[in-house]
Parts: sequence; C-alpha cells; structure tokens
Amino acid sequence: MQPEVRYAALALSAIALPAAAFLGLGAAMLVGRPASERVTTRVTATAQVLSLLCALGVAQAVFFGPKSSLALELGDWYLMPGYGFPVTLLIDRLSGPMMVLTALICGVVGRFSVTYLHRERGFQRF
Repeated sequence: MQPEVRYAALALSAIALPAAAFLGLGAAMLVGRPASERVTTRVTATAQVLSLLCALGVAQAVFFGPKSSLALELGDWYLMPGYGFPVTLLIDRLSGPMMVLTALICGVVGRFSVTYLHRERGFQRF
C-alpha cells in the first residue's frame, strides 16, 4: 500500500470511527433496544481512542514525512458539464495538530460525560 493511501485511510478513519459509533448506538436506540451503560461507554471510548491514534498517525506523517501536506480527493460534491466542485481534505502542519487536539478534547469530554451521567436515566443519549 502506498504511503499516501495509508495516510488517507488513517485520516478518514479518524473521522469515520466516532461517526460509526454514533450511528450504531443511535440505530440501536431507534429500534427500541438501547445498549447498556457499559456497552455504550466501551463503544464510545474505543472509537475516541482509535480516532486519536489515527489523528496522531496522520500528524506524524505530515511532520516527519517527505511532504508537508496531504491532499485527499474525496470526489465531487457538485458536477456538471464545464464546472465541478471537488471535495478535498487538506492536512498540513497546522491542521494536523488541530486534528489531534480535537480528538483529544472529544475524548476528555466523552470521559467526563461518562462519569457525570453515570446511572442517569437516558444515559445512552449522551
């Protein structure tokens, strides 16, 4: 696997893992079978830790890799003859640490929420 493809997968995983956890837990609630407090805590904590590790991997690649930025083409948002609007995820030496900081703050807020909402009715909604 080429390094840029590997870093693109890491960057997209840093975004997709918390989203997948949110969608999975939300779907379970919509079906009428919300997960237990323990399962909810473990799923969200795992998603947050993996997201932080992916963000650290991408930031490491930007800082210590041969290129100072990574541009990830995600496709076209709008396309018509003669005009297109591409969606590009750009990770450089400013957005890499911000990605790590955002993942870290989300982890701290998630952990605080678990502690604060312990044994509350509707815990799964946090």
